[in-house]
Amino acid sequence: MMKKVTTRCEIMVWAKDAREKEQITAFVMGLDKDLSYVTRHIMLMNPSPSLDRAYGLVARAELDKKKSRR
Repeated sequence: MMKKVTTRCEIMVWAKDAREKEQITAFVMGLDKDLSYVTRHIMLMNPSPSLDRAYGLVARAELDKKKSRR
């Protein structure tokens, strides 16, 4: 059940959080299938990570993947 939003400030915070969650979802859904494990990890994080944090996790996973191919 969602909490009732009563003030203008609460509405702005709620809208910002909702927009950031949408951006994170769009970002991770656009990743290659071979990064599905990091997609699942990001989507299951609670609280949701920031977009910068999600990008950092993906960048790290890609770097680790490249290192393991050598």
